[in-house]
Amino acid sequence: MIHGHVFKVGLMNDVYVHASLIITCAQNGEMDDARVDDARELFAEMPVRDVSWNAMILAYAQMARFEEALVLFEEMRNVNVTFGALDLGKWIHAYFDKHYQHLQNTSLWTTLINMYAKCGAIAAAKQVFQGMKTKTLASYNVMISGLAMHGDAHEALELFRKMTEEGMKPDDITFVSVLTACNHAGLVDLGHENFNTMIQSYKYTPKLQHYGCMIDLLGRAGKFDEAMAMIESMEIKPDGAILGSLLGSCKILKNVELGEYAAKNLFELEPENPGAYVLLSNIYAGAGEWDKVALIRTLNDQGMKKVPSCTSIEIDRVVHEFLVSDIKHPQINKIYKMLEPCSRYI
Repeated sequence: MIHGHVFKVGLMNDVYVHASLIITCAQNGEMDDARVDDARELFAEMPVRDVSWNAMILAYAQMARFEEALVLFEEMRNVNVTFGALDLGKWIHAYFDKHYQHLQNTSLWTTLINMYAKCGAIAAAKQVFQGMKTKTLASYNVMISGLAMHGDAHEALELFRKMTEEGMKPDDITFVSVLTACNHAGLVDLGHENFNTMIQSYKYTPKLQHYGCMIDLLGRAGKFDEAMAMIESMEIKPDGAILGSLLGSCKILKNVELGEYAAKNLFELEPENPGAYVLLSNIYAGAGEWDKVALIRTLNDQGMKKVPSCTSIEIDRVVHEFLVSDIKHPQINKIYKMLEPCSRYI
């Protein structure tokens, strides 16, 4: 009835009205699954969601539908809605701990580990992992991945060793995290060892992600012959991420010949990617080949669409995004006024 009235008076686009409706649907009278399902339908109809993410996730949590709450939380993170994300995740964890800790649902704990790791709270992720009475391959995978992504390479590799010693068989996802850890720490020999173990001992066929980790690792270490040999041995065509990482390594280590190879293939895959042109131009500039720099810049100017750089900050749990040369921001005058004194020191 309320939903119909809101629709009739034209308030369907008001996110705060929607959030209130969701909370009302979830909390009015005795809480039941039907009300939460009604709230979920209402949530799905919203053109803009913002604060209603929180309302819907809390509704799921209060009905002990934690998997749905955490799946929705993950969806929220995937669409870059990050206001108060960590606080909300902690609330879900605390609510679950207080009311339903006796439930041995490993997928819930695994999702919590993943949530904490993606929010940068790696210590909290480790605490949840260590508190699990029964650990699954999925829980090991997200913990190893979290450690690898946050620079704790040796701890990630130690956890992988412990996992295999306990008789748990890793899958191809595990090896992506293991190779990522080797890459971030520059552990070339261990990277080779684990890559070969994956193929020879576990009989997994390498995927683009595995090749990407190895080629980036070899490129960063300046082992361009090995990186090139691996590319030539691939049974699948290298993608833009692999070629882009190789091109980036060529820029840092000033390898013009391989940089040209990587750029040529990247241009064919992603002809409108301005980053490839910029990297190749920088490689030529570093080598003093200014005629080629001019040629690349001409090609770049003749049809390349540059994606404007952007940055974002979180203030009072709301994310504010800023684009280069954007003059349409509602507070543009205040922004420039604040920047004026800063510019005097640049």
